[in-house]
Amino acid sequence: MKNGDFLRGMSAGLVAGAAIGFAMTPKHKQTKSKGPACRIMKAVSDAAEYISDTMGF
Repeated sequence: MKNGDFLRGMSAGLVAGAAIGFAMTPKHKQTKSKGPACRIMKAVSDAAEYISDTMGF
């Protein structure tokens, strides 16, 4: 197994997990202060986007 295959699989898994997380979040009205879960989801999304951009997807 090549290192590139592993990284592609990991980045695909991160992106899929972030997409599932966004799909499962409730669609309610957001308040002014965002909770820690929202900040974590944004961090995961940003990390997945950074990884996919770095790998050239």
